[in-house]
Amino acid sequence: MTRLFAALVPPPEAVEHLDAFLEVRRGAAPYRWATSEQLHVTLAFYAEVEERRLDDLAERLARTAARRIAFETAIAGGGAFPNAGRARVLWAGLDLAE
Repeated sequence: MTRLFAALVPPPEAVEHLDAFLEVRRGAAPYRWATSEQLHVTLAFYAEVEERRLDDLAERLARTAARRIAFETAIAGGGAFPNAGRARVLWAGLDLAE
C-alpha cells in the first residue's frame, strides 16, 4: 500500500508571494520549513492505494487536471497539525473568490 495525495501547484507569482511572506517568519520556530518548490494546495489525500492501482489513479487524475478551470483565491486563515504545540505541518486556508 502507498500513501499519497493529489495537489495543485500554484502559479509562480503566488509561490513567490507566499515564500516572501514566510521568509521573515522562518526564524521564529525550529520547524523544518518547506522550500518554495514544495509549496502546494492539497486537493485529496489517499491513505492506502494498492500498488497495482497507481497507474490507473495517475491516468484518472491527469484526465481530470486536463479539464481544469482557472480560479481566483486568497489565503484565509491557517493552522497546524496535529496542534500548535506539536506542529508537524503548518497549513493555510483558502478563500475561493466568486
